[in-house]
Amino acid sequence: MSAADLGKRLRLSRSDVCVVCGRQLEAGAEALWHRGARVVTCLGCSLDHEHVVAGEAGASALREYERLKQGREDYARRKFGVLGVALARVIDPPARTQAWKRGGEGERRVGARLEKRLAGSEVRLLHDRLVPGAGGRNIDHIAIGPGGVTVIDTKNYRGKVRVQRIGGLFAPRRSILSINDRDQTRLLTGVERQVELLRAALHAAGEEGVEVRGVLCFANVDGLPLLGHLSVQGILIDGTRAAAKLARWPGPLNVERVERIWAPIGKTFPPA
Repeated sequence: MSAADLGKRLRLSRSDVCVVCGRQLEAGAEALWHRGARVVTCLGCSLDHEHVVAGEAGASALREYERLKQGREDYARRKFGVLGVALARVIDPPARTQAWKRGGEGERRVGARLEKRLAGSEVRLLHDRLVPGAGGRNIDHIAIGPGGVTVIDTKNYRGKVRVQRIGGLFAPRRSILSINDRDQTRLLTGVERQVELLRAALHAAGEEGVEVRGVLCFANVDGLPLLGHLSVQGILIDGTRAAAKLARWPGPLNVERVERIWAPIGKTFPPA
């Protein structure tokens, strides 16, 4: 989080309204001025905002990779001593361990690209958010902007990504997500669950009528079609350019309401 996000404590030169609670603040009152969003937060509400951090994309996946890597070296040390550690470091780790590293690095790249593409906009981002009570599952990125909330799930697959229509005659027609000619529609189920979690969180925060959308975002876009955008079950399947465009979509939420939504969502889903 930047210094502008944290805000600067000062005395107001003119009256204003707290972006969180809506309290009228008179000229001369102390408050936090958020330069980037050009809004103020009263000192009472600022305590809540100070406990919300944007998070670090890919952090939990890379921590798990380091944990598995260290565990492998510790086991090698117990079994074979110093030579075992040296071998563990030069021999490629198991595929499961490497998958955590690739996934974390993919999330980090997507997070950096989203930050760059959304810089200067009214969209606020949260990265790598823990889903409480869900066995360590997380939400990769949450974007809150004028058009609503966008849930962005990062995937680091390589190969051809397509949407195919199957069924007919004796079976109902339906669309599936195909990656390298394998049915990977299950990936969309995860995004749908995350969308429902955000809807429930908004309802609990008293923020009714806010649109929530889902994106399956590929860190590597080489396998995506050159023209057009893919979608299944209302979920966009694309790269960071299209995800950022959706997050910037115009809508009824002004800067104050975006800020008001950002804090409770960030507290409901803390950094993983």
